[in-house]
Amino acid sequence: MIKKTLILSTLLFLLISNAFSQAYGWQSLDFIAQEKLFSVKCINDDIAICVGENGYIIKTIDGGEQWSQIQSNTANTLNKIDFINDTLGFILGNNGTILKTTDAGNSWDNIGIESQFHFREFSAINENAFWVAGDNTNNNIWPGGDKGILLKTINCGATWSIDSSFNNGIHSVSFVNIDTGYICTNGLQKTTNSGISFEAIDPQINTEEHNGTLNNVKFVNDSIGFISMNSTGGIFKTSDSGITWQTVSDQWGIFDFKVIDTCSVYCLWYDMPGEASGWAFCCEENIVPIIESYYFNDVSFKNNIGFGAGRHTGYTPIRDKRICKWGILAENSSDNLNLDFEVHPNPTNGNVKILLPSHLVNFEIELLDLNGQILQKKQNIDHLNLNNYSSGTYLIKVTGEGFTKQKKVIIY
Repeated sequence: MIKKTLILSTLLFLLISNAFSQAYGWQSLDFIAQEKLFSVKCINDDIAICVGENGYIIKTIDGGEQWSQIQSNTANTLNKIDFINDTLGFILGNNGTILKTTDAGNSWDNIGIESQFHFREFSAINENAFWVAGDNTNNNIWPGGDKGILLKTINCGATWSIDSSFNNGIHSVSFVNIDTGYICTNGLQKTTNSGISFEAIDPQINTEEHNGTLNNVKFVNDSIGFISMNSTGGIFKTSDSGITWQTVSDQWGIFDFKVIDTCSVYCLWYDMPGEASGWAFCCEENIVPIIESYYFNDVSFKNNIGFGAGRHTGYTPIRDKRICKWGILAENSSDNLNLDFEVHPNPTNGNVKILLPSHLVNFEIELLDLNGQILQKKQNIDHLNLNNYSSGTYLIKVTGEGFTKQKKVIIY
């Protein structure tokens, strides 16, 4: 993730916070990629680039209406794309691949190294100084490996300082200045000497409530940062340079997230029996006002526009080859008329979030037992506390504005 001052624009804030009363959300594009897509970068309202398997690069210059393939000159899988400004960008891939563009993605040069390592994460502090991290495993969703590598350049990739001495894969890297940075490798580690050495940081997360591997770290500035944990983990925030951490989200199975600003992140998770993505706000009320049920391999936002790459459509030939766009939904959009709801997490042992159709403004949520007895009822509140109920199967019923549906929820 490129280090930058991340500001949530007024329009995007309204878009997120009022999404239930306005027709904003994800809309599926008709385009189907030729290869699986693993990463996307939204450069401005019109331009976005996706990358994926077999050196596949596609670009749109009209907001996603049309996509053109760009020559990469490599057959290696491309795992991550990021830009430092509107013209200077980088793509990370397998077998030491690092592609660089200086013309907004129209052409790419390989400035990588000969290596068996697969590069996945990128952190820059300016146009010349940045770090690249990777591992020796082929798993794009749950990177791991028993070897890790960290590259550093101070001349925009002309030369590299390489450290391949790590005994675990490096899942994530985030630098806040030339000296101070963080990596996830067998836990959270911090450097204050530009990566020459690292010391372990204990976030002191309650392992009875959160269990898993720390797989992502992203700092907004010197003080504020976020980490995520897979399995039964969640997302956590620090405001004191990693000394203490507070829970932002209890969502299971998070494999990546995007920091929008110091108060909001967009989460991606793969959590059986569900896979999805959604917004999480971590200031004031510490609630999630909107979550979308689409699953993506990657998302990218710029101002009031966003793209999601690798939307899963089930186990079909086009799995991971779809693209969605975040913005104003057309009135006749099938996404806008999505009359269904989801319960997350499910199964659960505590609080659940009800993911509602975007058109529902006034609604009622009921918790029932299997005999139909009402155990709990909420008006215009999209979450329930299930801590005080015995283990078993229950029903959640949603009613409002011509909409009535119910689904099972399992408490364990």
